[in-house]
Amino acid sequence: MIRIVSIAQIRSIVAVDRFGTVTAAAQALGLSVSAVSNHLNTVERKLGVTLFNRREGRFVATPHGSAFLRLGESAIRLVDQMLDLGASEAHHRQEGTRG
Repeated sequence: MIRIVSIAQIRSIVAVDRFGTVTAAAQALGLSVSAVSNHLNTVERKLGVTLFNRREGRFVATPHGSAFLRLGESAIRLVDQMLDLGASEAHHRQEGTRG
């Protein structure tokens, strides 16, 4: 089975950890609660692990979740850097055509 995880799913899971609830993560990302919940459930199902335990209404990372979060945060940084390269290149092209 191919286990593809999207950057949007990773962003959702990192936001759940950061904000403690799916609702707060969804608000921060500008997504619906069901979208963030689906991202989390899909990734847990694909990986076959539980990423969070629920304690007193908050999400707390499991050991698998902590490992996923470390790697996920690195992946987000790398993708953001790649996107910044594209934006930087577009800016340089635009600046070059103005003069």
